[in-house]
Formats: sequence, C-alpha cells, structure tokens
Amino acid sequence: MDPNLRLLENIHPVAAPPFLLTRIRQRIEADITGTAPLAWRWGLGMTFVLVIMLNTVTIYTYTQHKSDRHTPDPYDVFMSHHQLY
Repeated sequence: MDPNLRLLENIHPVAAPPFLLTRIRQRIEADITGTAPLAWRWGLGMTFVLVIMLNTVTIYTYTQHKSDRHTPDPYDVFMSHHQLY
C-alpha cells in the first residue's frame, strides 16, 4: 500500500461542539430577517433613477425627431411593388 494512503488510516471522527447546529440555524435566521445594507439600497435606488432618466431622454429624443425621419408606410411599399393591375 502506498505510504500516503496509510496516513488516511490515522483519521478519526471528531465530536462536534455542543449546540453547533443551533448556533448555525440562529445565524441563518438572523441573516434572513435582516435588511439589505444601506449602500446596497442606495445603489439600487440610484440605478433605478438612472434607468428611468435614460428611458425618458430616449423617448423624448425619439418623439422630437420622429418628424425628421421619412419612413414610408410598409403597406404603400408592398403595394407599389406587388400590384395586380
């Protein structure tokens, strides 16, 4: 047998400290009921504000310059190339 594998024979189970599972559950419960850190809340709020501002500017710009673009009606384009008579 390999000498490195023989070292594994010396491994013995270790007893867990008392109330370890109880303390772990308490920490999990404390994290679930807690609120998000203040920096995260500010960051998320500012991200939403930025997205709304960009959407507003985009919509405003699109509606202001819509008359500058000349886009033909798709129906007229189709009918002009595919007339039956």
